[in-house]
Amino acid sequence: MSPHAMNASPWVKGDPPGAAPPPTTTSTTSRRVGLGLGSADLSNSMAATPPRRQIGPFPTPPSFSDRENRHPRSPPRIRVSASPPSSYSTSSTYPADDSPTDFSPSHLRVDPFPPSFPSSSPRRSSSSSSRASSRLSFLRVLLPKRLRPRFVPDTPPLVAPRSPSLMRPHPSTRHGPSAARRVCTPRRALLALMLLALVVALHATGVEHAKEQVQRWRGGQGHHASAPARRPVAAFVQGAGGGEAGADGDSEQHAAAAVKAQDRPREVVRAPEMEKWPKPHRAAKVDEVPQARPAPPRPKAEEAAAKEEDAPLPFVADDAAAGKSGGDAADRPEEDEQAGLEAVVEQAEKEAARAEFELNEKLEMEKVAVKPKAKRPVKVAHKVDKVVEAIVAVPAEAEAKAQAAVDKAVTAAKKKAAAQKKKDASRYKRLLPTGVPPRRHLYGANFVLSAEDLEAQTEVEDPELTNAMVKVPTAKQLKKLFEQGKKRYAEDEDDWRAFEWKAPPADASLQRLVDKLSPEERTLRDWIQHLHKLPPGQGVGLGARPTAGLAPLDDVPTFDRGSRDKWAALVVESQEGHAGKCQGSNWLDKYEKMHAEMLAGKRDPKFISYHCEQGINCGGLGDRLLGMTSAFFFGLMTQRAFLAEWQSPVPLDVIFDSPHIDWSHSSYTADQHPVLGQKRLASAAADLDIIHFDRLSVDATFGTVSWNPKIGRKPTPGFERRDMAYQSPWIKFYTNRGMIYRSFKYKHLQKSIERLGLQPTTAFACISEYLFKPKPPALDLITQYTSVLALPTVFSVGIHVRTGDQSMRDPEYDKVNTVKRHVSFFRCARELGETYARKDQRVVFYLVTDSAHLKQDAQRVLGNKLVTTNMVPQHVHQKSGHVDGVMNAVVEDWILAKADMLVATQDSGFGKLASFMMAKPNATVTIFPKFNPDVMGLMSKKSHTKVDCTSPTVFTSFEAMSSEWSLA
Repeated sequence: MSPHAMNASPWVKGDPPGAAPPPTTTSTTSRRVGLGLGSADLSNSMAATPPRRQIGPFPTPPSFSDRENRHPRSPPRIRVSASPPSSYSTSSTYPADDSPTDFSPSHLRVDPFPPSFPSSSPRRSSSSSSRASSRLSFLRVLLPKRLRPRFVPDTPPLVAPRSPSLMRPHPSTRHGPSAARRVCTPRRALLALMLLALVVALHATGVEHAKEQVQRWRGGQGHHASAPARRPVAAFVQGAGGGEAGADGDSEQHAAAAVKAQDRPREVVRAPEMEKWPKPHRAAKVDEVPQARPAPPRPKAEEAAAKEEDAPLPFVADDAAAGKSGGDAADRPEEDEQAGLEAVVEQAEKEAARAEFELNEKLEMEKVAVKPKAKRPVKVAHKVDKVVEAIVAVPAEAEAKAQAAVDKAVTAAKKKAAAQKKKDASRYKRLLPTGVPPRRHLYGANFVLSAEDLEAQTEVEDPELTNAMVKVPTAKQLKKLFEQGKKRYAEDEDDWRAFEWKAPPADASLQRLVDKLSPEERTLRDWIQHLHKLPPGQGVGLGARPTAGLAPLDDVPTFDRGSRDKWAALVVESQEGHAGKCQGSNWLDKYEKMHAEMLAGKRDPKFISYHCEQGINCGGLGDRLLGMTSAFFFGLMTQRAFLAEWQSPVPLDVIFDSPHIDWSHSSYTADQHPVLGQKRLASAAADLDIIHFDRLSVDATFGTVSWNPKIGRKPTPGFERRDMAYQSPWIKFYTNRGMIYRSFKYKHLQKSIERLGLQPTTAFACISEYLFKPKPPALDLITQYTSVLALPTVFSVGIHVRTGDQSMRDPEYDKVNTVKRHVSFFRCARELGETYARKDQRVVFYLVTDSAHLKQDAQRVLGNKLVTTNMVPQHVHQKSGHVDGVMNAVVEDWILAKADMLVATQDSGFGKLASFMMAKPNATVTIFPKFNPDVMGLMSKKSHTKVDCTSPTVFTSFEAMSSEWSLA
């Protein structure tokens, strides 16, 4: 904006930038402007008037509303341009105007500071005129405007009338450009100096008196009466806030506290990094809000544990802490790794102190028992849709078995706690040394050793878990087991190639829900079912067979009603593929090409393979998929082709298809592969055992050193097996732990992750969709459920309740599992539906549990609001050789991952797997299963037993889930 446009009157339309100036002519064109009390005749000379001199580089006139709302002041002095132009050529900043004298508003000029007019009288000499002008300049600099002398010119100015608003000049012209900044006066400056001196004197007096009182108090001179005038300010403030402060002892204590607070370094309080909470559609009803009570003092060990709980990973060095001396982290891998290991050890020591404190508290408890409550009378529901509060009678035998299981678990937990020794934090510096049997043999093996074979087993020292000598299989025994497995694989190979699993029909609860859908909802459901089958998978390995292709997806049906967020997610999934979880990732096609070239021998071989052998406790479905996706993530970061071998209880090829790459692998037939069968490659393969690692062990192994070390790098003491595996062309990965989410905090992976476009909350979902697709029969059953749960008019809450392995083995014991016994899960699901569901959505609950009796009781209580499958609960590892157990787990977990929100069992890989596949940071609530004897000894203060699911803080973050159980 030009200066002319900035200083123009608000009613004058300025010329556009770059426009030529108007020609100077004496003729004027009339223009009628209606404003204020009437209209006026404005000539074009107003728009062409040059700008006035402004004080300051950017004059900011008040707004038009401020000008209109101000109180009227005395009329400004307006001078008429009637003098000859030559008389103003030296003193005025305005150019001469050749137009005749005119009293129109365009020819009225106003000066906030009337300049000195050059006198034409011969009585004034040139010297006196110069002295007067110099005095005037000096006075203008020192004095404010209201104290400056006025020099009245010979010709008195014309006083303009006040009535027409057009005759009132700009407010900055009326009151002067410096009027708004006239804030510093001699009187104000003097008052400010006096106030500052008073504050400094009070502060000095208070601090001096406080130090004197502290010295006397430390010297044991007793209480000393202090004058009220010398009482420190801190003591006065505390006394005013907490009651009477006249006691001398209190003043001394306050003074000591004030001095200590000054000497103590200031703590920087940072708010914890919290994820965005979902906004409830309807606020929860709160009868009474309790007032906060002051927290009691906590022990030092617990206080230190609370400070370390939300701390970031210790080995992630800050940029400022790393120093600016130059050099990349890759140039100093040994120094960075040692610093990271020291940080991990320090954190382990703090956690050991906290665990010891909790152990002492647990030992002080005399007994942990479940108090039986009086049974309520049975209520019969007349309508199926209403919630039934009936309570079934539990047989006495089932109650006795349940109480015996609880007592056994409590006794075992107490014995383990009493025998538990303080952890040796230095063990995190020697996790994978050479000369030690593989960890899968020590802590994950389930071998059947022959007592007749003298060379079948050997004893090794195990100071970490049992602190004793344990027996592990020898090389001869391992070779014997491998030959047995290879023989069994050859015998069953043809049967597995011809095998096709038959899925059971959908449960009647689903059909009841489908019958209530409108015709538009059914049309949309058919489209969603087709969408959830994309992208199509191809059989690999033993499951390789020709499959029928899928028809192209039709256009998106018109949105009718319900949640627009769910509708938008369906549109993104139809456009992006991979369940919409791989947005921003640019590695999909590149990795597929690299993988195919390495298996074909067209590129230097670099492989990483996941293994779950016979006799190895690989865990359940969640542990296995977390381990496989983590192995793939490692291969993606290091440019290695991924292979997967899952022999127990059934081959992995029979369970999943692959949408993109051929990951099928078998150690029994690897010697027949043109690339994997090469002797030099097979002999260079290195094992990497990550069995039953805790989070600190995973961080110390993978978070302290680069995954792409330089060739010839000296191995780290205590991590020789890891360093040899890193430099090997083929890494064999044995693990039941996940590390994808935790890897986003590893400093040496930040650039690679950013380059690939991965996100922490969607990385697992993207990788799992990229690798695995359930077989067509299982996928057809899955999509029958997911197509209903994904409808915008449905709000679905998944419920996962883990009751223990004994519920699957003993039907009589299972009768103790009822909705009343596990009511916390169902109450939370109901509160989530009431809080977050829209008014135009129907709330549906989908239940997954290992208790058949609990599933029946929930169907009776919840009625048509509950949807479930009719599959028999089975554990993947227990049902060895039975494909139904694995297929049932896959189907139920894939359906559970499509729910809008999830109430999952804490310390369970099954619910965690569904949560990470959902890829929703604030949609999962975890509850500890206090009636599960298998994990009863793991219950601690961090366990979620009493939850308020109407609060936005109830959701479990991915950070918390990735730090417990099977990690992430």
